Amino acid sequence: EEALLRKTNANWIILKPGADQKQIVMGSNGKVDELLNKSYILNHPIPIIKRYTGGGTVVVSPDTYFISFIGNSTWVQNSGVIHPEGIMEWSMEYLYNELFVSFSDQDTLTPDEFNVDSKPLIYLKENDYIYIRDDGTEVKCGGNAQYLTGPSQKRRFVHHTSFLWEYEASDMSNYLKIPENRPNYRLARDHDDFLESLSSIVNRHGYSFSSINDLDNHVMHSIHNHVPIQSTFDFNDIESLHKHHVNEIDNLRWNVSGGSRKNVYTGRNVYIDTDGSPLRDEDLLKL
Repeated sequence: EEALLRKTNANWIILKPGADQKQIVMGSNGKVDELLNKSYILNHPIPIIKRYTGGGTVVVSPDTYFISFIGNSTWVQNSGVIHPEGIMEWSMEYLYNELFVSFSDQDTLTPDEFNVDSKPLIYLKENDYIYIRDDGTEVKCGGNAQYLTGPSQKRRFVHHTSFLWEYEASDMSNYLKIPENRPNYRLARDHDDFLESLSSIVNRHGYSFSSINDLDNHVMHSIHNHVPIQSTFDFNDIESLHKHHVNEIDNLRWNVSGGSRKNVYTGRNVYIDTDGSPLRDEDLLKL
C-alpha cells in the first residue's frame, strides 16, 4: 500500500480476503500498555503489527476481509481539499452504499425498488461501519484507518477497512482492553456486546455465503457494477515486489480511473504515472 501511495499517482482499490495468520494490528499512535492485555499475550503470543495509518486496534485473521482505497484527493473532491470525515462519507457514496444495499433482503423488491428505495444493511456511524439489530442495538462489523500525505492541493490518501467476516470473540476480549478513547455509541460495552460478524449479518438477511471467498466474489461483482474500472490485475504476478519484501499486496485487483487522467496502461511490473510515463520497479523500490 505504501508503495502505491507514495510512488504512483493512480487511484487504486485493493481487496484482500484474509490475513495470512492471526495477529494484532494497532494504529500508528496506539500504546501497548493502554490497548493490549500484555499478560495474556505473553502466554498466548501472536504477532503485533503497528500500521502506518491511524485508527484503533483489532485482532485480524484469515477470516478478516480488507478493502483499501488509495488515490488522489481529487478522486474524493474535485477541489482536492479533503479531510478524514469527508473521505468516510465519500467511501459510502462511491461504493459502500451500493454494496451494503446489496446485502439486504431483496426477495420482495423489484429492480426499480431496489435501485431507488432500498436501504443499506450496514451504516456509517462515527468512524465505524455498523449494523442495527432488531432491538435497536448498534454493533460494529468494520473499522477504518486513514492516512493523508502531501500539501493540500496535491494530497494522496489511504482509506482502508477491516471487515470482521468471522472472528473469535475470545480473542478480542482476551488480547484487547476496552480502549479509553472509543466511539460514543459503544458506551462501556465489552467486545462481545459491541461486535458482530459480517457473515452472521448478511446470512440473516437472505444470503448464504459459505466462505470469505464468496464474500470476495460478491464485492467484485458489486465493484464491476458500480465503479469505472480501467484495469484489473493480480499482484501475485508481480514477483519482484515480493522478492523485495513490499508486503501486503497479494491481491491487488483494480486500478480505477480518476481525476483528469484519460489513459492507464498496466502490465507485468509496470505502473503508470499521471503523465503517462511508466513507473518502473526500480522507482518503486526506492522506499
